[in-house]
Amino acid sequence: LCSPRRVFRDVDTSPTLVPGGVVAGCYCRGLLLLDPTTGAIRWEVPMLGPSAPAVANERLFVLSADDHLRALDQESGRILWKTKLGVSQVLAPVLIGSAQDPSAALLAVATGGPLYLVRASDGRIVGRFDAPGGFWSPPLAHGRSLYLVTGEGFLYRIDLFP
Repeated sequence: LCSPRRVFRDVDTSPTLVPGGVVAGCYCRGLLLLDPTTGAIRWEVPMLGPSAPAVANERLFVLSADDHLRALDQESGRILWKTKLGVSQVLAPVLIGSAQDPSAALLAVATGGPLYLVRASDGRIVGRFDAPGGFWSPPLAHGRSLYLVTGEGFLYRIDLFP
């Protein structure tokens, strides 16, 4: 990975740098943590079509084509929780709130249908927003608002907190 001679094939997501290495997703293999120097696989978690992860406090949050949002331990790849969502589009979840305190953080997940708000600490769905055409872009968080584009080309602003 650090030179043109070190190539890992079958990566389908944007790579994400974490303290233990580089996280990458492969549609058919799942999520992998790669050694940044050698390209060796440190751990592999099978799942269909993972997104690039959101990262917070030694956790990875990944949406996958098998309709699940998962929280994983960065060091071991162990699945901490898994929540079933209806997924048409696999987009990276967006962390809202404190990256250092997952108990106070939410994940905004656009699925090609509804937007889900999920508690980062336990995977509980705490909000759902629908729009004609569904949400087909990753949410952009700014202050207390989320901005998203629908399949019909409308820009929505969703205010999360009063």
